Amino acid sequence: MCCKGWCPDWIWRYKLGKEATKKTTNAAKLFQEAAGWDLNQLTHRAPLPDIVTFSSNDDYEVFQSRKFIFEELMEALRDDNCKRIGLHGLGGVGKTTLVMDVCKKAKDLFSDIVKTTVSQTPDIDKNPRIKQAEKKILIILDDVWKDVKLGDIGIPSGEDQEKCKILLTTRSEHVCDLMHCSKKILLKFLSNEESLALIKKTASIVDDSPALNDVVLQVVEECKGLPIAIVTVGKALIRKSLTDWEVALRELKNSRYVEICGVDEDNNAYVCLKWSYDHLNRKTKLCFLMCSLFPEDYDISIEELSRYAMGLEEYNQDVNSLDEVRKPSACGN
Repeated sequence: MCCKGWCPDWIWRYKLGKEATKKTTNAAKLFQEAAGWDLNQLTHRAPLPDIVTFSSNDDYEVFQSRKFIFEELMEALRDDNCKRIGLHGLGGVGKTTLVMDVCKKAKDLFSDIVKTTVSQTPDIDKNPRIKQAEKKILIILDDVWKDVKLGDIGIPSGEDQEKCKILLTTRSEHVCDLMHCSKKILLKFLSNEESLALIKKTASIVDDSPALNDVVLQVVEECKGLPIAIVTVGKALIRKSLTDWEVALRELKNSRYVEICGVDEDNNAYVCLKWSYDHLNRKTKLCFLMCSLFPEDYDISIEELSRYAMGLEEYNQDVNSLDEVRKPSACGN
């Protein structure tokens, strides 16, 4: 029987059952083949759980303005008298990316590096507990919005805190003051020259004609020097024609101002992000909207998102299995 129009898809369930049986059989064969192996020759010692390994970001460019901040952060990390460092700047300006790059260089200065995202609604239970061991630790608190009681997340106080150095990122300089940062560093927007170089690389621009360069420069000005906006627009216009760039410029200029608390209209580059979203296909927009339903900083798995998409019957007419839904093309990358 059907329940409010929902009927089980017996064909799909049969196919899924056969697929599961096949994978179970293959797994059993692999376990049987591995029974005689010497696993000590195959496995490697796992890294220490408190040490975070940071991957590189292909979109990240080391510009002169960032290089200066990079060196300032490194100097503060080497200074034993500087226990708390605050990196502040507008959302999307590249604070987290810069901190990750700094950590690669600073790993030799500390025994352990621990990172946690705090956000607006921190879930203390999910944050890592800092071991009070006899070693030098760098603690990274990313995306801090208000004063955080360090003891609540396992960070020692008093004399025990002498072994810890805290590096936090926030959008507000006031938060740096609340957290008693002895060193405050402002990460500003990219310059016009840096912005132009970034969008040309992101959009794979090889045409050096004056007409295209003039339009690209105007598009960059609409991004207001915000790296996340520049990269987003650049990817949307990758290998596009002069006409496409002219259309994009006209649409960006006519885009409605987005009111965001703490952001001046002159510096508001979030219209570029809205413009990019508006040009996505319907299914990709749906994926973004479903992601917005999850809690902030939630680790959304492709498996979970795929099930919700199938539950909305967005893919039932086109695909017959979760494997097909998981493909990047299903959600428009």
